[in-house]
Amino acid sequence: MHAAGFVDVRVTAHGTGGGGPGCVGEAEFQASFFDASAVIDLVTHQGLETADEMTDIAAAWRRWGNDPAATSARHWFEAIGRAPIA
Repeated sequence: MHAAGFVDVRVTAHGTGGGGPGCVGEAEFQASFFDASAVIDLVTHQGLETADEMTDIAAAWRRWGNDPAATSARHWFEAIGRAPIA
């Protein structure tokens, strides 16, 4: 953001993670995205994936969610700044 000319830039980082039953819900949420017909139509139309690949990805999410050792970690960053007064 500094390189783009913003001033008073503040950056924060957040993270979370864990395992257990929450992974099943996360896996199903992710799998449902890859199963969604609108998403499949879009990515196949754009040549990014085939319908079979999307099905495989959804199945992989579900396998992960059903693994008793499944864990996840998420990190995200937020930056805010303001444009200088000219």
